[in-house]
Amino acid sequence: MDNKVKVIVIKDIGEVDKILSSLNKSNVNYKKFVLRGLNNVHREQRNIIFWKTIGLIISDGNFSQLIKGIGSVSFGGLSYDTAVAVVKTLIQIIEKLTLTVKRKGGIYYNVYIPSINVPNSLKQKIISLLIELDNTPSEVLSELKMEELAALLAGIIDGDGYIGKPSSYLSISFNLSSKKGKIVNEIISYLEKKGYIIISKYYYKPKYEATFKFSSFQFMTKCFKYIYNPKRKKRMEKYITNYIRNYICPFSISELEQILRFTSSAYIDYRKTPRKSKVLVLYIKPSNFEKIAHIWGSEKLPHKPVPIHNKNRIMIKITEKCKENLFQILNKGTNNIECKIIKIIKNFLEIN
Repeated sequence: MDNKVKVIVIKDIGEVDKILSSLNKSNVNYKKFVLRGLNNVHREQRNIIFWKTIGLIISDGNFSQLIKGIGSVSFGGLSYDTAVAVVKTLIQIIEKLTLTVKRKGGIYYNVYIPSINVPNSLKQKIISLLIELDNTPSEVLSELKMEELAALLAGIIDGDGYIGKPSSYLSISFNLSSKKGKIVNEIISYLEKKGYIIISKYYYKPKYEATFKFSSFQFMTKCFKYIYNPKRKKRMEKYITNYIRNYICPFSISELEQILRFTSSAYIDYRKTPRKSKVLVLYIKPSNFEKIAHIWGSEKLPHKPVPIHNKNRIMIKITEKCKENLFQILNKGTNNIECKIIKIIKNFLEIN
């Protein structure tokens, strides 16, 4: 047994994947490693990462021990992807971590914060908050900002989450009869009350599994920012791309205003069955389209529908995803939009 301990300095969290992957090699001489971070994250970001850590502890850490005031923060028997998520999170707020690599029917990682290097205040803060979440979850959660709540959910997803097909759902597994399960349930229930997610179903097999979808694009993108598990990160990217395609208007209010200002005619079209949604079809003269062509100059999401050249006019289709933006344009004022176009927009929005 080689008892050597190797110190690895992590200068950027982007290095973690590669570092942990290199430790998988059979010729590695070290079984135990000390990971050092630069610990240069600014205060506000540290607080957000703290809540990400709380989420990880609840879902995949030694929650039961900590809530009793026993031991240090630790994570055992981690797969590669979960270990990456844990190390990327902790190394931002903790100067020193200990990592052990075990090979027994596979490769597993243990990550813990040495007690000697953890200020009492940090450990006590974690324990105190876990107890408060157990006793008065609504009071604790109501004091958190959106980004802190997003980081908390990201921690739970990184530990016990599952992201289905892009058009599908996310889910979290837990035992509802346990303290951990009750806290997880309180958290996702609170997020639903805030309008950030929609809980679809609860399954029992034999543990509870709650499935949900995001209902707030802003909250979803903030949550995505703090998901570090490589596999779940990739799945979440596909989920977001699909969400944007289905729910987000590809045009900003300003862009729509510019398009409508140069629209010469319009009509309402309808999707073929079984889809019954409406489409607002706009026509613009080529000379006028040149004045707004820059709107299509960016390749960023959400992708804008390609303008269709139809004889001597250019056609642009506006779907029902843009209804809210159109409402706001009408409320702001429509001095630069032709009256006949305004009338068709109102019919599209089903307002007088």
